[in-house]
Amino acid sequence: MPKKDLRNATLTIRDATTPTPLSTVVKIGTGNITFTENYPMEYETDRGSIANGTVRRGDDVPVEVNVTCTWFEILSEATDLPLVYTPKELLRGEGRAVAAISVGADPCEPYACELELLLEVECATGARKDEKIVFDEFRVESCAFDVSAGTLVFSGKSKQISPSVTRPAQA
Repeated sequence: MPKKDLRNATLTIRDATTPTPLSTVVKIGTGNITFTENYPMEYETDRGSIANGTVRRGDDVPVEVNVTCTWFEILSEATDLPLVYTPKELLRGEGRAVAAISVGADPCEPYACELELLLEVECATGARKDEKIVFDEFRVESCAFDVSAGTLVFSGKSKQISPSVTRPAQA
């Protein structure tokens, strides 16, 4: 499997406004985007013996997402438009994005957005295949920005146990 390079990746942050969502596209330079899926198990012993005990699935745990990257351009989703919303505004539904509509199913829950990571994967044959990873109902929990250095660092959780991943068919 080819190594995934963020050099040509884009991270789109969008809300649930219809018919056209509010969005910001971050063209990534370098860095990393990681996510952690957790599958807790509960082990119950039988009279102190794990061998005779039972195992069952624990409660679902949201997928954790960490973004640490440099960016070289931030645009609206239609790439011919100038930046309308900063990543922080759409991640938090604040500032110019105060009218953003949460992608969360429950309107009583805190604001959530969708993160879509589009990776351009180059194959050994030179062909390019795109891979899309979507984190739905993402809620940011920390943000750090350095405009001078062009860094974007944020983390949070998505209300799902794993992201939606679309990979191209194998050639």
